[in-house]
Amino acid sequence: MVLDKLKEGLKKGVKALAHGTKMLATNISVNIAYNQKKKELKRALLNRFIVRQLEEIALEKGISFHGTNPITGEKWVAVTKATKVKVLAKQLSFGEVVELARRYHIPYRDLVNELERYRAKLESKMAKVKAENKIAEVIQALQEFKPEPVRDEEELEKQLYQYLKARLPGIPIQRQVYLGPYRIDLQVGPCGVELKIPRSKTHLQRLIGQVRDYSEYLDCMVTLILDTGQVSRLTSYIETLEETGIIPIIIQGRLKQKQEQPTKPAPKHYKPKRHYPKHRHKRKYKTKRKRRKRS
Repeated sequence: MVLDKLKEGLKKGVKALAHGTKMLATNISVNIAYNQKKKELKRALLNRFIVRQLEEIALEKGISFHGTNPITGEKWVAVTKATKVKVLAKQLSFGEVVELARRYHIPYRDLVNELERYRAKLESKMAKVKAENKIAEVIQALQEFKPEPVRDEEELEKQLYQYLKARLPGIPIQRQVYLGPYRIDLQVGPCGVELKIPRSKTHLQRLIGQVRDYSEYLDCMVTLILDTGQVSRLTSYIETLEETGIIPIIIQGRLKQKQEQPTKPAPKHYKPKRHYPKHRHKRKYKTKRKRRKRS
């Protein structure tokens, strides 16, 4: 028992580490790409200055166009415009070059806008990666859900809600959420979750139509099907859901047995009521029976 729990905890830890590593790698690659783009645009803006302006900037900022190679000891001099731009680009930030361009009336707005668009693109990429990680986390939690026996879908929904609140504390979870004219059972972060305890194939056919409509409002739509053994051949329905972009999850479960309510024993002082026959009308006059004369 302890070993199983240890294995389960280790498995979750490995998955969490994988998600964290992916996020870290994405952050690093995004930062590298942004800084590279900024350097590229900084050099492009410096190239719009004339040589005399570049020399004035170097003099003002205390930047020398002479130097010595630290490895070979060879002396160098920045003679061409390209080499002077290279020297200044190493010493000045993008913001400083923009300020200098504004002062010298050099057009710069297009390059600033290009950098902003590039940053928005990278942020969109980061948001997409974060959303994908959240979706993966939600799906994993749903797959590991093990419900207690339930009476109906409402009871299953309550159990799942409490489980997800404890399992995913950093993700917003809501019950009975409206999507336009429709209402889904749960919304977990970016994912909508529709629950179903199929008692017949008709229930599953109706479910396919429902979630198709819901998926128009969400990036991620999940159907959680509690398999109680009442419907066979679920695979064909699962394939249909997957073809429409829905994520089907089947979990095994049981329904509560309906118990007859026991009759309460009668109290000791209880006396059953006597049922009397209906009152009959009494005869008003009594008639005497005539005696037969003996012969």
